[in-house]
Amino acid sequence: MSERSKGMLLICQFSSRTEFPKSCPPLVRERETQEERQNLLAVSEEYRKRIHQQQSQGIINQSLYFCESQVETQYCGPMNVICEVCKSKNFLGERPSDNKFTICCRKGKFKLQKSVDSEDNILKYPGFLKDLMSNIENPCYTNFREHISSYNSAVSFALMGTKLVDLNGRGPYMFKVHGQIFHRTSHLQPIDGESPQYVQLYVIDSTQATEVRISHPANETCLFHILYQIDKFFRQHNRFSVTYRMLHEIEAQAPEEAYVAGEGTLVVNMMFRRDCRSDQRRYNAPKCNEITMVFGTTF
Repeated sequence: MSERSKGMLLICQFSSRTEFPKSCPPLVRERETQEERQNLLAVSEEYRKRIHQQQSQGIINQSLYFCESQVETQYCGPMNVICEVCKSKNFLGERPSDNKFTICCRKGKFKLQKSVDSEDNILKYPGFLKDLMSNIENPCYTNFREHISSYNSAVSFALMGTKLVDLNGRGPYMFKVHGQIFHRTSHLQPIDGESPQYVQLYVIDSTQATEVRISHPANETCLFHILYQIDKFFRQHNRFSVTYRMLHEIEAQAPEEAYVAGEGTLVVNMMFRRDCRSDQRRYNAPKCNEITMVFGTTF
């Protein structure tokens, strides 16, 4: 028998065996019955569900038994790298090869105007606030930093208007809103004997306004003299404070002038014209810094 015949005989003998190696899954699958296939699929699906449940339970356990003190702090180094264009402070790891940062001013494409007060003087960070924020030896340092949100809300000019959303689920708290966020202002005078709030506090005396703020339950942790300092600073440098005080003076003078002239007091209305046909450009830059108002109407 030649070597070629011996090789053909061995192949024939191998192909006639009933046991197939594991490396031949297509041949094994052909010999499976329908019931065996369904059992394998059921076992595979059960295994997949078990793995998914274990992973989900692990995520839940991490959120339930989360300990912030065990989290390793990631230190990015000092924030002392200055952008060559806008002079903002950045971390060293954020610096591009050309030393022009993107996250602050898009390499000079965005130029923000400097903040100015009511007399067009360039505003600097208030010294007393900087001391409260950074001076550990300041006796009010801890109080101001712990309750800074209350201080910020107490001296605000308007109420944030939005639709809050409360989604069911676990995990850390997240502030969730739906739709637009806008500023909701108020009348110059309280209505129906209500306590003055927001911008109404800037048309009365600073001491009286601070007493009203400190009496609110949400501001019980705030200190009187800090709120008084912030109020005085806003009255001196904030444009909105000056504008609302002027509007309050006009409102107080109108009845007296009408009485002298023998006429009835005009009702002052602020109206906004919403006509999309008049100007399709919705975000035009303002061309003046005055508030436009309609003083008299016939309807």
